[in-house]
Amino acid sequence: MNLRMLFNKQRGLDTEIIVNKELEASKLFVGKIVALIVELSEAVNEWRAFKFWSNDQIPRKDELLEEIADCLSFILSLGIEMEYEKKAIQFITVNINDFDVDIKRNILTILQHVLYFERNRSVSDYLYMFQSFVDLVHEWGFTWEEVVQAYEKKNRINHLRQVEGY
Repeated sequence: MNLRMLFNKQRGLDTEIIVNKELEASKLFVGKIVALIVELSEAVNEWRAFKFWSNDQIPRKDELLEEIADCLSFILSLGIEMEYEKKAIQFITVNINDFDVDIKRNILTILQHVLYFERNRSVSDYLYMFQSFVDLVHEWGFTWEEVVQAYEKKNRINHLRQVEGY
């Protein structure tokens, strides 16, 4: 898990966006939290298994992976803004658990961690949020390598969007 490389790529994109859009970096935190919640919701929507009312509960893997990459972008960006990169690099791991999990409950847990982090802005809340996300991605059946590839692809798209005036 090369988080240092991911943080560096995200820092480059964040800097480009801030400069191009003439934003004040210190005023973006809450917007990033809202964006993360929206992207998590979009990921869950692509996962589909919560849709007990639907016959189509098969995850849309490609779309889900793209939404996961979007989530990771905002998680990294929040860590950069709060200067929690070093702690994340030190503590975030890809743990493989062999016990049954309740993915729906874990989705609620990560959303709680996002809200705790927004309220407290502590390093421990950031790490819980980030680790919960990594665990959820694994529970959804993706390897970290797949996530990194999707993130790198989306990062390139996001840089291109800035050039094109998105």
